[in-house]
Amino acid sequence: GKTFLQDARQIVAIADRAKKRFEGAFFGEIEILSLGCDNFPCLFVLTDALQQLRGTRPELHPRIQVIPFQHSYRMLEEGDLDAVVGFREPQSMKISAIYKEIARVPMVCVCSAQHPLAARREVTMEELAEEPLVLFAPPRASLPIARFQGQLMGGRAPTAFYFCESAEAITVLVTAGYGISVLPDCLVPDMPLLARVPLTGVEPVSFGVYYKSLQGNPALRAFMQCARETIGCDGAGAKPGP
Repeated sequence: GKTFLQDARQIVAIADRAKKRFEGAFFGEIEILSLGCDNFPCLFVLTDALQQLRGTRPELHPRIQVIPFQHSYRMLEEGDLDAVVGFREPQSMKISAIYKEIARVPMVCVCSAQHPLAARREVTMEELAEEPLVLFAPPRASLPIARFQGQLMGGRAPTAFYFCESAEAITVLVTAGYGISVLPDCLVPDMPLLARVPLTGVEPVSFGVYYKSLQGNPALRAFMQCARETIGCDGAGAKPGP
């Protein structure tokens, strides 16, 4: 008992401090909305949606996590996330969730503002065949992006590729002139030294939300409505989904 006494006093003191933080204050009901995404740029696309949501649901406390896409769907399945925000994966992945498209995002060629392609109004995939490429490292690329990378990489020497762990790292190497990249437009930041050139003959990728159910989750339902209303043809390069 004497050995445990000091530990017991510390436990009680911590509990007392925690209670005192709430004394004399009014706290209403708190709603938690847990969102997962595999990269930071995609989260920035949601800023306007979350701002609108804050005005309509002041009790909402968003909890946003950046999680590798390989793990985010497992967390959604286990109930650790309310939704996963990102690009639509192929049906072959067999994700146990409902997908709702929010926007269609065009693919663009990303290059240094000093690169000859920066002055072009548009380019084709064939015209990129000889360009050094700055790409996502294969374990970090979601399947829609990996598909485009594979089309560009076919039959080329390994020395033509620079692999990165994130979209932010890709933009750094592209800006530094190491090569060009092909990315969904919403992953490309607005920077004076960086150019984005539309790709012709390439279908936009679907951007949306994976979720288990909207039943009993009004916060998620409200978030999805705000996302559809606020994501448009703006700096994110997204177009409203159907």
